[in-house]
Amino acid sequence: FDLLQRCSEMFRSALRADAPAPLKQQAVMVFVDLLRSEEGRTKPSVIKKGVATSKSSKEINAAAEATAAISAALQQHQTSLIASALDGRSAGVRHQALLLLKAMLEQGLVHPHSCIPKVMALELDAGERGCAELARATLR
Repeated sequence: FDLLQRCSEMFRSALRADAPAPLKQQAVMVFVDLLRSEEGRTKPSVIKKGVATSKSSKEINAAAEATAAISAALQQHQTSLIASALDGRSAGVRHQALLLLKAMLEQGLVHPHSCIPKVMALELDAGERGCAELARATLR
């Protein structure tokens, strides 16, 4: 429990509005990686050489617990993560936050009303390091 509390505090500090941009980018990237890894892990069956094999109940329970933990962390830091999409200091932070918002929308982990306005604003983030193309892809 102590480790979980320290990790939560670490993310809270890294996602503050005044946190250094590289630290914030790394924190958002961790959430993107966690979501992507969970997406692959929670598939109901694995196909090996044309034969579908079911996962054991132990694997399914472990995957469910991991998914619940990640969902709880996302919900706990959701406001800061969504606000990161409009971080004017770093295109990298905006890009990672937009990737996270896209994954959260695809998996139904966030209500579209809370993040679609920010994604629409990022459609105007044009230029070499902008996120306009990714924002348009997210809205599709």
